[in-house]
Amino acid sequence: MRKKLLKSEFSKNVFILLTGTSIAQLVPILLTPVLSRLFTPEEFGIFAFYSSLVTFLSIFATGRYELAILLPKEQKEAVNILGLSFLVLISFTLLTSLLSFVLSGYLFSFERIRVLGVWLYLIPLLVFLLGGVNIFTAWNNRNKKFGITSISKISMYGADGISSALIGFNKNAVAFNWESIKSVFSKSHVISSKFGWHFQGLILSKFIGLFASFMYLGFLFFKNQRLLLKDITNNEMKSMAKIHRDFPRINMFHALTDELKTSGLSIVILTFFFERILGVYNMTYRILRAPLAIIGTSFSQVFYQNAAEKYANKELITPFVKRTTQKLFLIGLPIFILIFLFAPVVFTFILGEKWSEAGVYARYLTPWLFVNFVVSPVSQLAIILKKQFAFWMINLFSNILIFVAILLAGTLFKDIKIGFIIISASQVIFYLWVYFWLIKTSTNAEKDY
Repeated sequence: MRKKLLKSEFSKNVFILLTGTSIAQLVPILLTPVLSRLFTPEEFGIFAFYSSLVTFLSIFATGRYELAILLPKEQKEAVNILGLSFLVLISFTLLTSLLSFVLSGYLFSFERIRVLGVWLYLIPLLVFLLGGVNIFTAWNNRNKKFGITSISKISMYGADGISSALIGFNKNAVAFNWESIKSVFSKSHVISSKFGWHFQGLILSKFIGLFASFMYLGFLFFKNQRLLLKDITNNEMKSMAKIHRDFPRINMFHALTDELKTSGLSIVILTFFFERILGVYNMTYRILRAPLAIIGTSFSQVFYQNAAEKYANKELITPFVKRTTQKLFLIGLPIFILIFLFAPVVFTFILGEKWSEAGVYARYLTPWLFVNFVVSPVSQLAIILKKQFAFWMINLFSNILIFVAILLAGTLFKDIKIGFIIISASQVIFYLWVYFWLIKTSTNAEKDY
């Protein structure tokens, strides 16, 4: 009976997050055909580079302590980890703000950085907002307040998407009437920048989205749970920092290598190819990640909370891992088969003629993203089972394979598409191996109960 209730609770929590994430993603998905006509691939390329810098720095911003919020049994320990996470985040934000001003002369000597102009100084603030959202999200997931997490995503993606569209219309001097908006979809439409907005509009929209989510989560926390803050003490935070020191020592560097797979890949593509190719790749990846963001992230957050609870109570985890991956496989298979078969036609129709290559890229990237979709949500098991270092080494090998593929594409083949083919082939094999490693690791852990 208890097993049935737990299974029901898991499905219910996934559904809550899935619904919220779906609604949250609906706005940017619906606006993608508009944004692809209001901003150029080159502008999306610069924005992708900027976003990579923000995401890269956010890895260090909290010391990854927010991931430990779900692990303690006692609420007092968890709230001290929350306090510790914010202490590290504030310190990091102040440090990066200072460095951005002190080192600005040196940083602007790099052409890619110089293009960003004064928007470089906004990076620490964006990092703070992203870190804060991650901390509050971990806290709500610990307390099974998945509805709040869902609404925060809706506020973030909604505000970001709508702001991007409004700025894009302003950028192109498009009036808010049917005839003007319809003209954006005509083949003769030429992207202009009458009001000086280029990639800056996309950056401002990202800021607005993160700010909306952070304010919503922060308001609810202080409204409903501020009394817990009295339990936060320096000694307790020091104790939690010591107990969970593997997060800044190991998990942070694991996340760093993972982010290099995304941000570093963007930088490498920009090095060997052009802003346009990076912009097209980023748009392709953004769209293909939609199923991952909508479904995979929801499964991932609920799986982490449930698996951590099971491990703390010395319950079996392996069957839970298998059931979760089976569900993800059955959900993802038809989605990614359709993407593989029809991506070139669909992407051109949705995004416009100048994005036609995006559909070709999508076809090559589909196998990689499918296996990632199935296995990634359960890979957090390594954190729970204290196998962070081993999993970091495993993922480091995966990242090396990806970089080698793009380096070969840029130096030997001079064709980005060959790099994507090599990536997909190697990652399918890699993720299958990771899945069996996770099963073996969880089975061995159960023997020690």
